[in-house]
Amino acid sequence: MKRSKIILLVLSGALIGGAILRPDFIPGHATRALNGCISNLKYIDGVKEHWAMVNKAEAGAVVRMSDLTEGPRALLNPFPKCAAGGTYRVGLVGENPECTVKRHSLDVNEVIGEER
Repeated sequence: MKRSKIILLVLSGALIGGAILRPDFIPGHATRALNGCISNLKYIDGVKEHWAMVNKAEAGAVVRMSDLTEGPRALLNPFPKCAAGGTYRVGLVGENPECTVKRHSLDVNEVIGEER
């Protein structure tokens, strides 16, 4: 009886430790990270389009991260972070911003895993 309690405590400690060290081990974390990242990408895209309207930028114009995050008219401060540790690329006016994490995209086909 005492031995089974010790084994149970060791296993539960290992599971809790694994959940702390690897948050993606917790069910639903990957989905929350994906949804949060897509929300951030939509926000970045909206801010970028607003910047383009204010600055009369044409489609294909280069938008630097500093254009959105620095100066007196900073629209995106602080810059959002991907919950899965990815980094964002703002992209050109008229293009979707991108995240370096696979499937974190505004392109629906990429999110659901289909080939382009």
